[in-house]
Amino acid sequence: MPRLLHITLAAAALGLAIPVAIMLFNYYVDLMWWPRWILIVWPTSFMLIATSAIIDAFFFKVAAISVGLNALLYALVAALLVTLANWIARMGRRGL
Repeated sequence: MPRLLHITLAAAALGLAIPVAIMLFNYYVDLMWWPRWILIVWPTSFMLIATSAIIDAFFFKVAAISVGLNALLYALVAALLVTLANWIARMGRRGL
């Protein structure tokens, strides 16, 4: 089984990459709206409502906090799932 640290770091990197990719795509395509599925892959994006779509220093602060929290959320969920999978595997080897 892969190590907990490697999976957690990979999940954190994914949690960083997804919001950055969404913001870059929105910047270059300029949709002016975000589809609902964004809340599934970037649950902390609701924090950007506070910026009122005005790009200034406050927007970048809120966006950085939102992206960081998303990475943390992804890492915590991955760590929980790996720990649970390891626990289930151990119980299966013991025959419980």
